[in-house]
Amino acid sequence: MISEDARERMRRAYYLEKKTLRQIAREEGFSRVTIQKAISDASPRTYTMTQPRPAIVLGPYQLRVEELQVENEQLPRKQRYTSHKIFELLQAEGYTGSESRIRQYCNLPSRLASIVIKICPSLSVASSHQ
Repeated sequence: MISEDARERMRRAYYLEKKTLRQIAREEGFSRVTIQKAISDASPRTYTMTQPRPAIVLGPYQLRVEELQVENEQLPRKQRYTSHKIFELLQAEGYTGSESRIRQYCNLPSRLASIVIKICPSLSVASSHQ
């Protein structure tokens, strides 16, 4: 795999210094096909995790947070749980982590979509086709 530095050197040599593919391949030590791919693919590669990190402290309480958020949807607007209230309830149940971690977990946009899919799959399909 080519490093981002090598990709950038190849792009600079081709576009700014106007070198040929063969000349760049000779200098960099890569094949001309690899040089061509590096030049044509202008977007930098981003790292994506293959598996989510394990939540050591929050892990046992994630299901409870999801239950509270589902319950939250049925409550009147003024009586809904805030992230702080969820944190206090979890602390009473033995949670030892930080409040900011609860806030982060509660505010994940993907979490809300997965809750909707779990509760009412037909609703999530209908909303995506509009």
